[in-house]
Amino acid sequence: MKPKKKSKYSIVSIRTKLILTLGFTALLALFMMAASMAAYETYNARNNLVDELVSMANLIALNSSVAMMFNDRNAALEDLSALSAKQGIIGAILYDTHGAIYADFSRDAVSINTLAHEVKQICKPGMSPVEMITSQKMLSGVTNGHTHVILPVTFKNNFLGAIHLIDDMQQQKKRLAAYYLIVAGIGITSLAVVLVLSSKLQSIFTRPLFDVIDSMRQVTRKKDYQVRVKKYSDDEFGVLVEQFNQMIKEIQARDDRLNIYSSSLESRVKQRTRDLSKAKEELESTVIHLEKAQKKAEEASQVKSQFLANMSHEIRTPMNGIIGMTEILLSSKLSEEQETFAVNILKSARTLLAIISDILDFSKIEAGKLEVESIAFDLGSLLTDIKTLLMFAAKDKDLTLTVEIEKETRLFLMGDPTRIRQVLINLVGNAIKFTEKGGVAIMVSTSMNKNGELHNVDDRNHWTDLTVSIKDTGIGIPAEKQKNIFTPFSQADASFTRKYGGTGLGLAISSDLVSLMGGTINCTSIPGKGSTFSFVLPLKKAEQTTKDMPVPSHADLPDNTEKINLHVLVAEDNITNQDVFSKMLKTFGCTVDIAATGVDARDKFIALKPDIILMDCQMPKMDGYQATREIRKHEATLGIHTPIIAITAHAMADDRKNCRDAGMDDFLTKPFMMGGLLEIIKKWKPHTNRAEADSANISDNETR
Repeated sequence: MKPKKKSKYSIVSIRTKLILTLGFTALLALFMMAASMAAYETYNARNNLVDELVSMANLIALNSSVAMMFNDRNAALEDLSALSAKQGIIGAILYDTHGAIYADFSRDAVSINTLAHEVKQICKPGMSPVEMITSQKMLSGVTNGHTHVILPVTFKNNFLGAIHLIDDMQQQKKRLAAYYLIVAGIGITSLAVVLVLSSKLQSIFTRPLFDVIDSMRQVTRKKDYQVRVKKYSDDEFGVLVEQFNQMIKEIQARDDRLNIYSSSLESRVKQRTRDLSKAKEELESTVIHLEKAQKKAEEASQVKSQFLANMSHEIRTPMNGIIGMTEILLSSKLSEEQETFAVNILKSARTLLAIISDILDFSKIEAGKLEVESIAFDLGSLLTDIKTLLMFAAKDKDLTLTVEIEKETRLFLMGDPTRIRQVLINLVGNAIKFTEKGGVAIMVSTSMNKNGELHNVDDRNHWTDLTVSIKDTGIGIPAEKQKNIFTPFSQADASFTRKYGGTGLGLAISSDLVSLMGGTINCTSIPGKGSTFSFVLPLKKAEQTTKDMPVPSHADLPDNTEKINLHVLVAEDNITNQDVFSKMLKTFGCTVDIAATGVDARDKFIALKPDIILMDCQMPKMDGYQATREIRKHEATLGIHTPIIAITAHAMADDRKNCRDAGMDDFLTKPFMMGGLLEIIKKWKPHTNRAEADSANISDNETR
């Protein structure tokens, strides 16, 4: 860094600086005072001139009113000629009621028309002096160095015209010039006095300062800490002297202590070395303990994740039986009361399944195993699906559910439609849950991407910011609770859990999913009026197309009774789920064979050659993965390929990979709906176009 150049002012002595400072301050004060006095005097002089002209104009108006009343122009001229005795008056004009000059007076050097024309500069545009007088009663102003005053001429309240006087302001200018000279003389004299006094009195300030400077030079050159400065007063300079003397005293004491300390420095260094060695050993021990603690924490996290995954599997398996049997029950003939009971069972099962899914998703996020994909999808279809899915819940509470898509919104995008759908279901579902009357609105728009990392304009044109807002008219959230609503297992009020239900995970998962997709989420709410949850996602634009735009769909009970003549082998060890598969598949018109173990599944495949295999991954003796490998080996000798669909309660990404690695074609997660099973059977039936089926992503069925 280059040193700054010293200014010329920095090398000037403090005596000179003090004199210049006082002089400049006095000059500034005198200048401001003189300017104020001059301005005030100028203002008063102009006002006095106007007042004098007004008095003269009133007198002339009074005298001329009779002449104008009787149309005696000569008498009016005589009245105006009387102004020739007044120095400074260079013109006078009498106007009639129409604004025409009735009589005038001017000195030889000035044209009366020029003076009459000047007054237009102080009139409003398009108005004559007489018109101005009728509304203002008096008109005055300064133009071209002349002062103009115009007053009305009346006789017994009858308006006869106007009197116009013009002054050249020469007398005023002479008086002001003399006044300015006097003020300037006073200012110069005062400045000279200030400079003389400041040069004499500056020693009062500089003497203590120079004494301190001399003492500092002596301390610096001779290292003499016995020096002390004499104190002359108790003002700020006295305080400076005291502090300087105290500083010298402290330096002397520290110098003495330093000499004493230096004599024992070697022993202190050895002691410090021993202390540092001990501290190093303690630090190394602490690091070892921290590494062990970190390892235990990682193991505990892994155990927790595995525990949650296993619990999810153990709960999903019987849940599949509950939901499947309930759907089969609903497809049969029931009384109205029985159908109500069955529907309530199905709703409760789905609620429990949603809680399990939330816990599993939360576990995936905590373990860092949740991945997002980027595929082309149709935002409009996704929003329609969300509205269709949640419309029944809204209608049950007599609420409106609307989707508002802003004009010119980009609907074809690249992103993870499954996760976006999950966030929307959580937010819209919450809005419906906490709204008793009114409705819920989903507002969608896209705008230019604001990502500062995309410096290239072309790159920025390929991206857009998707903004989705869910607005409700519900109970709202207090301001002090809003900062915690995205915290896991947290709700605005503990009483909400008892009244509305829920685990407090939905918003936390939504927030984490939005963050994983590179977006932001926020909430604004007014208690008693409603809440608005908004999230913004940066997404890449996709080309508009009518195919290959997957959007997760909600599978429910199949609406048709279409029969599928297929032979299906079901490998499932749970007896209840065996019944569920058997009943559902037979409802579809399929022939069903059951295998309770992996070995049994392999053997029945070899013997029966089914059209499709539904393979449970966890079975005794031989699991589904090994059974699939055995089947694929046998198929290789025959040159055939039978669709094998994984049926499992595990829902982790690693499970899907294991299924693909084992040779399975697709993946269906327990519990599933009847419609989901029908859809995947149709997808893989023998006459299905294999090219289309093979291009399908296994993750499409994850949400079934």
